[in-house]
Amino acid sequence: KTGTTSTQLRGAALVTGNLRLTSGTFTVSVGTHTMAVGGDLLLDGGSLNTSSVGTLEVAGDVVHTGTTVSSGMPTIRFGGDWTGNGSTFAPTGGLAVSTGTGATLSGAALRFATLQIAAGASTTASSDLTVTQDLVVDGAMSANGTSTSVGVDLTVNGSLGGAANL
Repeated sequence: KTGTTSTQLRGAALVTGNLRLTSGTFTVSVGTHTMAVGGDLLLDGGSLNTSSVGTLEVAGDVVHTGTTVSSGMPTIRFGGDWTGNGSTFAPTGGLAVSTGTGATLSGAALRFATLQIAAGASTTASSDLTVTQDLVVDGAMSANGTSTSVGVDLTVNGSLGGAANL
């Protein structure tokens, strides 16, 4: 998505390749709609938000290099890695769900409102991580000596390994 206009997801949608946001505003969604992305979600610029519960179901990686997320974000379920390379990703609401095996959370300024590691998923945090609300580990998470800050609740139904500083 490019340009300065606002785009809203108002129904189910499928993107067979990558979804790249470079400018303007992308709102997911008005209602409880899902956009399935067959490739990666590339957040290069513009802004991402949600006006109610909406979901981005990403088969691949999420790479953040500059899109502003300063309020609520949609639910983002991702099967690959999450790479944060910008300080403009600071959601105050919303859910990120790691669903893949062997996924890595890395980069600078990793911040989530709520982060869940789904049952059957395995995720390694290789950078410091801030979760302002809840961290829910239903699968396996390893922190490998990084610092993890949790604002409200830490729930471990699966396994939490590594030398995490919580």
